Amino acid sequence: MHQFLEKAPVVSTANLVSDSAFPQPGYIACLVQDEWIDERGRQLVRVGTVKPWGVVSTAGEARFTVLRDQVVQL
Repeated sequence: MHQFLEKAPVVSTANLVSDSAFPQPGYIACLVQDEWIDERGRQLVRVGTVKPWGVVSTAGEARFTVLRDQVVQL
């Protein structure tokens, strides 16, 4: 699990305010760096979040391996 601390307009198009119900779904812009199928048959991708908006996790990480279906093209 990774945590991100970002301004709402960077990760959501919702009009979020202090009394909004949380957690809320969000998105982080990223670039796909690699794709493969693992030994269990899962489609995986490695993404980088530095471009386009300089997003990093609270641990300072900017490269992540996620399931292919977690990546959406907007």
